Formats: sequence, C-alpha cells, structure tokens
Amino acid sequence: MHLSIDRLPLLLIFSMTSHGAIPSTMTASECLAQLDAAVNLALEPDLAAATEQLEALASVCEHVPQIQHNLGVLAAMDNRLPEAISYLEASVAADPRASLSVSHLQDIFRYRASVAYASALNTRTKAAEPEYVFQDSSDQNSDSLRLQRERAELHTVETIEYELYAWWQTRHDERQDVREHYVANYPEVSIVQAIERFGDVGWGDIKRDISFTQEDAVVVLSDVSREDASEKNLLLMRLEGNRWKIYQETSL
Repeated sequence: MHLSIDRLPLLLIFSMTSHGAIPSTMTASECLAQLDAAVNLALEPDLAAATEQLEALASVCEHVPQIQHNLGVLAAMDNRLPEAISYLEASVAADPRASLSVSHLQDIFRYRASVAYASALNTRTKAAEPEYVFQDSSDQNSDSLRLQRERAELHTVETIEYELYAWWQTRHDERQDVREHYVANYPEVSIVQAIERFGDVGWGDIKRDISFTQEDAVVVLSDVSREDASEKNLLLMRLEGNRWKIYQETSL
C-alpha cells in the first residue's frame, strides 16, 4: 500500500506519539489520523516506532480494527506468527467483515501447514512466504460505519438527560464517585466548585438546554427556583466509549 504525498504531514503532526505521548482519549477522526501516522512510520520503514505507536493506540481506539490488523502485520513480518494470529483475530473480532485480516490469517495457516508438512518429510517447503499489507484510514472496514451509527444513536437528548441525572445524583451521594462523570485528569478543584455551585437545589428545579455539535454535547443548566435565573452553568461533554463525560464546566 502506498500513501499519497498529501498525507505525509500527518506524520509530522503526530510524530510525538512515537515517544509515548498518545492522548488518553481521542475522537474517531483523531484515531484515524494517528493510524495514518503509524502506517507512514511503518513504510519509512521505522517498524519499531510504528509498533510503539500502534500498541499505544490499541487501548485508546478500540473501535479501529485496522490498528490490530497492522500490529498483526508487524508481528508476522518479524516471524512472530502466534502473536500475528492473535492480532489478526482481534481485528476480525472487532469487525467480522475485515476481509484482509481474514485473508492474512488464511495465508499464515496455509504457510505454517506447508512448513510443518515439509518438516515431517525432511524436505524444504515450496510454499512462498505470505505477503502482508498495512491498512490505513482509506481501508474502511464495515466497523467504521458501525461506529458512526452507534455514535449517532448516542447523540440524543434522552441520553444526555440520563447522564446528567446520574451526575446530579452522584453530586449528593458521598458513596459514589462524582469523578466518573468527568474526563480523566479533570481538575479536582473544578469538580468541587461545580458540586457547590447549585447547593441543595433539587433536580426538578434545574432547566436543561441541550444541543449538539458534530462531536460534543453542549448543556446549559439554570436554576428556575430562583426569581433571578440569570446565572447559568455551561457543560461541554464528549463521548468516551459509550458514555458522555464532562470535559469543561463554566459559570455564565
């Protein structure tokens, strides 16, 4: 697979990731950009850096089967076939219609069988070693479409209402950890201020205005129990997996 020259700037943008700077959360588009950067590294070839980046991405971008596929290719190129099989099977598990991963698995199994047969006869195998192909973001498995559909299903007012109510209840229950409703590394002092901002106001007195951007949910909370409800609270939320979490909170 050859990448066009107009995609090479991605390597510069994300080159720091080969030094362990992969963010803890990323959007779908960011995952695909990081995937392309890793493939560029592999084609240089800088296989060690590509492996490091893909391994870091694997836990953050679980919805991108191309990452597991490419890790399988790298392992196979290094003759670590059991590890390659494991990665390719993970790609197929993420997307059963990942046909290239299935094809590579079949090639590996056929080659191993040929080698084993030749060894049993004390002869050399006539089978050629398999040829492996990396996948970048232009190789769209059906899983990418599934991800878009699942995320669209989560972009609903009802889903945000549920998350907000769970967050509100947690604020007043010391047995629960309110931090689970915030992104990782959200400042602790900001969480405390948010808890104190509305005091003991009941959920029924909180008006919720909810809207969406392409990636985020925008929520404006106001206390309608007050005569002057001009003070509002702005929440910005983003998806982490299948949960909406707060990443910014501002008093208006």
